[in-house]
Amino acid sequence: MESLKEVLCYEFFGEYNGEKFFIYINAQDGTEERILKLIDTPNGELTI
Repeated sequence: MESLKEVLCYEFFGEYNGEKFFIYINAQDGTEERILKLIDTPNGELTI
């Protein structure tokens, strides 16, 4: 279960196999906090 606390993170954007991603890395301990995939839709971009 994910915590509802705020965490200071570094944000990285990248592409892999033609797909776009945001990666969030904890600034204190370097652990991965979250990866979000961007999806293009007719109404704009969504993240999952």
